[in-house]
Amino acid sequence: MRRETKIGLLTIVSIGTLIFGFKFLQGKNVFSNDIVVFAKYDNVSAILPSNPVYLDGYQVGIVADVKQNQETLRGYVVSINISSEIKLPKNTIAVIKSDLTGGKSISLEYVDNETQSNFLQDGDEIEGRTDGVLGTLIQKDDLSDYLQIVKDSILAITEGAGATGDFDLKKIMKSFEETM
Repeated sequence: MRRETKIGLLTIVSIGTLIFGFKFLQGKNVFSNDIVVFAKYDNVSAILPSNPVYLDGYQVGIVADVKQNQETLRGYVVSINISSEIKLPKNTIAVIKSDLTGGKSISLEYVDNETQSNFLQDGDEIEGRTDGVLGTLIQKDDLSDYLQIVKDSILAITEGAGATGDFDLKKIMKSFEETM
């Protein structure tokens, strides 16, 4: 084999390895047959490509791309790669979640199981929603219970301080400093 041929083959293999490695570091698998679904959001809350996508706490995909919505020029369209092994109904909602450290992810949620012919296919569009940090920590069903507990606790503290007649903040702070 001639020297120029060897150099050419080495160059082609090196470029292919570089492209594959770059895609791998981005979290993309070049040889996968993942499905791509799209979710529209008014605010993407700093979601970036390669952020994880979870279903019931299990990572089933990644965010592939975030682009401006070209139809309305308002909002964004997020491309989500989901493993083709995962079957999701068409009523799936993609919820952007935040954690306490500022990390972002997308959680896939759905209400009920659909018939087998009604699963998401490549190129389908799903609803997008954004939850803040509080929505991530507390489920919507439990929120009213937690707020009631906080309200009762605050009332108990203020009533207890008011019942003794010593609701003087300076005295309370001085007593606290002495205790410390």
